[in-house]
Amino acid sequence: MSLLNIFKKKVEQKTEDRRRLSIWLSGEIPKWTKKNYKALAQAGYRTSMTVFACIQTIAKAFSAVPWKLYESKGNQESEEITHGHPLLTLIHKPNDKQGQTKFMQELISYYLLSGNAYLSIPETSNNQPPIMMWNLRPDRVKYEINHNTGKPRWFNYQIEGKPGSKRVYRLDNILHMKMFDPLNDLYGLSPLEVSAMGIDVLNLSMEWNYKLVKGEGRRPGAFSTEETLTEEQRDDLRKKFREEFSGTESFTTPLVLEGGLKWVEFTLSPKDLDWPGVDRMIVNKVSSVFGVAPELIGHQEQKKFANYKEARKALYEETIIPLLCDIRDDLNLWLVPKFETEGVDLWLDFSEDTIGPIQEAKRELYDRLGNAWWLSINELRRKTGEADLGIEGEVIMIPANKVPLATVSGMSKDDL
Repeated sequence: MSLLNIFKKKVEQKTEDRRRLSIWLSGEIPKWTKKNYKALAQAGYRTSMTVFACIQTIAKAFSAVPWKLYESKGNQESEEITHGHPLLTLIHKPNDKQGQTKFMQELISYYLLSGNAYLSIPETSNNQPPIMMWNLRPDRVKYEINHNTGKPRWFNYQIEGKPGSKRVYRLDNILHMKMFDPLNDLYGLSPLEVSAMGIDVLNLSMEWNYKLVKGEGRRPGAFSTEETLTEEQRDDLRKKFREEFSGTESFTTPLVLEGGLKWVEFTLSPKDLDWPGVDRMIVNKVSSVFGVAPELIGHQEQKKFANYKEARKALYEETIIPLLCDIRDDLNLWLVPKFETEGVDLWLDFSEDTIGPIQEAKRELYDRLGNAWWLSINELRRKTGEADLGIEGEVIMIPANKVPLATVSGMSKDDL
């Protein structure tokens, strides 16, 4: 069996085999990106357009949602604090370099890239509430472990390659937010790490296409002839080939062969390898890991308004709001108590009032319930998340413009 036939037989295998074949044809052993933050951030966020688009889409949507602060005193009903509270001031301006939007974008981006996010506050005297907070780069923060108990003692912050940059933080001065990892008790599992192999294949596909367009100054193959060529003929052939058939402009120029010369391909074409199909499949898989529909990052071929609208709604319902809930709960457990005083309970919550897709869904719900006259006022309020009105709400409001037909005409249904 010839070399070309071996190649063609390989290509007929499933898509996963195509991925392995593409690396095999390049003459290299697969080299997957190392599972550390710096390597993953370089190969993913800084190199992969898909990952960059996913994280940017989530970060911008996440950071645009406003936060609210509520307080309750004793048995009094909770009230929203709209301004003037130091915690609100801290949320709106976390530090002297960032406002709320940039701070939240950075926070959630670190969270998605690393599976961990570290929010730090400075040491304060007399248990005073903090007036600043910063996001720390995740790969620079590590737990110092007590080897006798196996429990964390403090946080070490260290910039790689700079011994004098080491800092120590008390556990209470850093909020560690982490995603679930079934095999790690201390650190979270990043979506970037889960999709790392797919991202490598996407980057390899981009590199393949780049080399294909550029041509690399040569054709991916060789001339073959039954004749014996002199060294001078070989040099002339190489020179002519470089002059006429190299580079991007002449890459598609057909070869005109004489004297029994034949062209033998060394590699398979992107069409044979089905790179477009592989690319679409992996983009969909990587996007699903981050919880972003392909329509939202421009990878859907038949992008329709209805699909885009549903994709935006799903992004908030399935990705943004769960992330907001995670961060909200962590802030209420760690940050908010530092601002509470005796007899006053505080808690942060995010506002859904400015989330377009959520408000559209609510309007559709209200429209449906508006026609459900057979439900009591309290039943309607419960379905919209509102509190009951008590006995006064246990009434059913019948539309005044609808009356039985017999009342008007004296006729029954059987008479019609």
